[in-house]
Amino acid sequence: MGNLVVSSPANCIVAYSLQVQSETGAGNDSFELQVYDDAVLVQTQALSAPADGAVHSLAATLRLEQPVSQANPGVGIYLVDSGAILDFVDPADVTCGFVEIPTLDTAGALLLGGLLFASALVFMRRRRRTT
Repeated sequence: MGNLVVSSPANCIVAYSLQVQSETGAGNDSFELQVYDDAVLVQTQALSAPADGAVHSLAATLRLEQPVSQANPGVGIYLVDSGAILDFVDPADVTCGFVEIPTLDTAGALLLGGLLFASALVFMRRRRRTT
């Protein structure tokens, strides 16, 4: 059992609170938060709670170690225990880092090149007439 709540109070900072029921045993029960950006695992944070079978509440912040891609908004944050997803927030509205400029496809690149060439020709013709 897991319950995850996420917010982003500042750039590159993710505040989270969660509840997780630990397994019964000795020591601590380990689980983790996994951060995905555009379906790529970019960061993990190991967490633990006493292995007493009880429900434990945890709250903290996580600083993202790299800029968030702007191709798709936000990131996915997953609460995972032994490979099983307990809960997730996807997309979590987190912005961080540079703004990406979308790439042009072949037709767009040719069109942009043609427009630059045409504007260069117009500029060169004007310079010749004025001298």
